[in-house]
Amino acid sequence: MILKKSEIGQHHMEATNGKIYPIVNHSIKSGLKIPTHYHRDGNKYVTKYNGIRNFISKWINIPAFTESVGVDLPNNAHFIQLAEEKINIVEEKAKMLRFGNNQTNVSPGYCFKRFGAAERPTEHRHFFICPRSQNFTLWRLYYIFQQGKDSKNAPKNRLSPDDIDTNNYLYHTIWMGNHAWANGMNFMFSDDEHALAELENHLTAMNFEHDKKYFAIIISDVDRDDVSSPHYHLYYDMKYLLMKYNIGSQVIHKKRVDENSFINYMVPNIAAAIAGKEGGKAWKIAYPSQENDMIVGIGAYREHGINQQYIGSAVCLDKEGELHNFDACLKGNFEELRATLIKAILNFYGKFKHPSRLIIYYHKKLNREESDIIEDALRTCQVSCPVIVIHVTETDNEDLMAFDTSCTNVLMPVSGTYIHLRTRKGCHEYLLYNNERYGGFGEKMPFLRPFPVKISIMPGRRNKKELTEQDVKEIVTLTYQTTRINWKSVSMRSMPITIAYAALVAKFVPHFPNGQLTEFGKNNLWML
Repeated sequence: MILKKSEIGQHHMEATNGKIYPIVNHSIKSGLKIPTHYHRDGNKYVTKYNGIRNFISKWINIPAFTESVGVDLPNNAHFIQLAEEKINIVEEKAKMLRFGNNQTNVSPGYCFKRFGAAERPTEHRHFFICPRSQNFTLWRLYYIFQQGKDSKNAPKNRLSPDDIDTNNYLYHTIWMGNHAWANGMNFMFSDDEHALAELENHLTAMNFEHDKKYFAIIISDVDRDDVSSPHYHLYYDMKYLLMKYNIGSQVIHKKRVDENSFINYMVPNIAAAIAGKEGGKAWKIAYPSQENDMIVGIGAYREHGINQQYIGSAVCLDKEGELHNFDACLKGNFEELRATLIKAILNFYGKFKHPSRLIIYYHKKLNREESDIIEDALRTCQVSCPVIVIHVTETDNEDLMAFDTSCTNVLMPVSGTYIHLRTRKGCHEYLLYNNERYGGFGEKMPFLRPFPVKISIMPGRRNKKELTEQDVKEIVTLTYQTTRINWKSVSMRSMPITIAYAALVAKFVPHFPNGQLTEFGKNNLWML
């Protein structure tokens, strides 16, 4: 068993002859110099399947168990074969994405580097922020952004702004070339202890051109996940300071640049995120199923060491695929949540008039008080359209799984598969798969994101009609498509961006002064 230290009693010590082993986090392992052995699991879905089968054969499907509990396991304890009517799949065109040069395909992992961004952002002036000790890394990254390839000799062979490879995908994703760099704005600070104060002085002294937009590339020697570092908070402080000047930023950890996979793996992720942060679109849904629906996402995040949980809210996805009105509040601050919902609704009305439906993606099942807040916000804004609430949860640690045994070395159902679990009291529950197995070629895909999400679809309490089978099909397709335009990575993610982006906001906001976003941060994908 696994116990907290405070729960270990004398009888545990006696039963184990004192052989009790601590589970330690990364920083303690590092401090004690405990070697870490990491095995990369190529397909967690196969591992899960084999683990379940081994557990059943060793512990469940044996006489000692079945006789003691008085059960006969059906079909010799094999998995349950789902009825065909339980298994559905979205239309093939719903899977298609649009990239640069109007090219369509299903996989960002393969196609983003070939075709570039679907919509290039508006032109920005870029500049670097880094410790003085990282001068070599700065020029190496400069070369990568200009040429789309690496050069370990970059500091010895510095490129002029005119020297750019217009054939590489970075050029067709973010602005590089003559006007891509802000002259005289690169900033090197002395050390992490004085970095924030020195950066603030640097920004104060800069003569910004008011008709230009700026973007900072930060090279950090502090791992943002290393909470034991005395400068752990610098990552958040720099982001917030830049946002006060309406400047977006991308932090690149120095150790990532030194990894062999940096060019082929990390740079495409960085480029997709920067494109989104600067107002572009790394890729788009080629054939959107959304009509004049207003979509709001509410996500939450609780960070270790911070007792208060924040809720990110009011991510409004309109019919043009734009995201608006990011905000966050403390969990339980229902009045503030109501205010952000009203703001999102009014924003949509101002641009698109009356929505055909209001669709709310929620990170957990709504309780009565939360339902009342949403209903009250709708009444305040005089919204009379149907309301659909969708609860989405990740299933990485759940025991509710489905396997496609027709593809034994992958086992994962193809992308777009959705499996009906049950319908009860008007609530429709499904497993929804968004991955990079398309057709029969899953075994060749290196970008598998295997685990599905569980979605529960229910009508608003004041809706006059129950959801039809066609309504549910449309909502599942819409949910599938909103998982496929997450620009934080070229690998597929399982959670709809309406919840995923809101949760990212909730992750950052506790580190900001008074737990507040700047106005710049409320309408910008700075959190990617």
